[in-house]
Amino acid sequence: MEQWSRVIGVLTDAQSRAHRALDSHTGASAQLDAATYALQRLRDEIAPALLFTGVRAVPPPTAPTAFRREQFRRREPIAA
Repeated sequence: MEQWSRVIGVLTDAQSRAHRALDSHTGASAQLDAATYALQRLRDEIAPALLFTGVRAVPPPTAPTAFRREQFRRREPIAA
């Protein structure tokens, strides 16, 4: 019985750490989206100024971000 209590403790701790990691990942994703938006706005704002200086602006990427991030899919445990 004591062994099962230890196993449950380890699994509970791992689940708690996984939840914290997921929360951190979600926050980082939101920060990356905000930074990408700010960068695109900055590029849009300075584009007219670059036309007058002869500097050619780099065209924006075809996708909103260079790397597509997939939504994290949480898998339910197979057995309880």
